[in-house]
Amino acid sequence: MKRMVDILDCLNDRALLGQFIKDPGTWGAWFCFLRAFFALEPLGREDKKLFKQCTGRAKWPEKPSREAWLIIGTRGGKSFVTALLACYLAVFKKYSLSPGEKGYIIIVAPTKKQSGIIKGYLSSFFNENRYLKPFLVRETVEDVVLRNSIVISVLSSDYRSLRGYTAIAGIIDEVAYLTLEGSKPDMEVVRALRSRLLTTKGPLICISSPYAKRGTLYETHKRHWGKSGSAYLVW
Repeated sequence: MKRMVDILDCLNDRALLGQFIKDPGTWGAWFCFLRAFFALEPLGREDKKLFKQCTGRAKWPEKPSREAWLIIGTRGGKSFVTALLACYLAVFKKYSLSPGEKGYIIIVAPTKKQSGIIKGYLSSFFNENRYLKPFLVRETVEDVVLRNSIVISVLSSDYRSLRGYTAIAGIIDEVAYLTLEGSKPDMEVVRALRSRLLTTKGPLICISSPYAKRGTLYETHKRHWGKSGSAYLVW
């Protein structure tokens, strides 16, 4: 089987990540977002209608977005999708790495409990799927180390810990909840991840429940929602 499959093929294949999608019929909005983010063909008029409703844009994307900002309600599957996206990007995409170099997919969560939930999903994906299991070399508390020189790291919100990585993708879970009184850790985390992605041109994906009319999530929504052609897809 060729490794270069798109994410929807991967999620629809029971031998791949589709094994973990219990009821595909409830995934319509997530599948529509993923088709739009990766600039895959829309699935008829319903996709285009939902895309316009959730993004304020009339034109379907012609190329993958550089960043995605998703505002998703409680129990919307944010942490689970975070882990699915990281797994897909780690295994089914190819990267130009130097000999001996590791490519990091960095996941940032606001709390250790939240990062543990995401790490648990990742562990299940790689240990319970026959195709994915051979990729797994070892696991630590924070890392999933793979044979293809990719490491998925689930880190805390301390932006200083993000330095020194060659990041091929960054995902922030609950970015709106990184904001603390008297400081701006959400912006610092976003800036730190963007700096890690400068050379690789990898995607940044921020997923969160809404919290307040302030912070990076709110400002990004205000500037980019409904803006056709923006490299930042706000959903």
